[in-house]
Amino acid sequence: SGDGGFVLFHAIISYSLLIISIFLNTLVFVVVRISRKIDGFRNVFYTYCVTNVLFSLLCSITLTQWVNSNNLAVYFPTGPFAANTFVTPIVFRSQSLIYMFVMSLVCSTFVYRYLKIIRPNTKELRSKVLSSLPFFPVTLWFIDLKLISLPDAKLR
Repeated sequence: SGDGGFVLFHAIISYSLLIISIFLNTLVFVVVRISRKIDGFRNVFYTYCVTNVLFSLLCSITLTQWVNSNNLAVYFPTGPFAANTFVTPIVFRSQSLIYMFVMSLVCSTFVYRYLKIIRPNTKELRSKVLSSLPFFPVTLWFIDLKLISLPDAKLR
């Protein structure tokens, strides 16, 4: 159509990256499972693998495009379910949630390692509480879905 083939190109790249993501995260999952020296972060690696594959899958379903101006950012789907007003909002919200979850997981691992280096004798409960603080944005996502919700039929 009028996009010069950009949406098709984006779809090909997205589906290719999905296949690569599934392959590489499966490989990491197997290597971590076999390894005997990654006991402390084994579950973190598993969580990364699952969330990365889910994020890749959801990005491939929505094929989200975006337009950015000075005061406004608009995201819109171009994937196979773009016209489906039931599936697309759920997938887009899930994609946003997983993105925030991955960012929180990265922050949490840095906080945990920082606490272990600075205060190696700190109590385990304190370390767990401080490491869980980066997940606060994920809980905000559950409280206020309007922050990342798609426009309703009235706005369209």
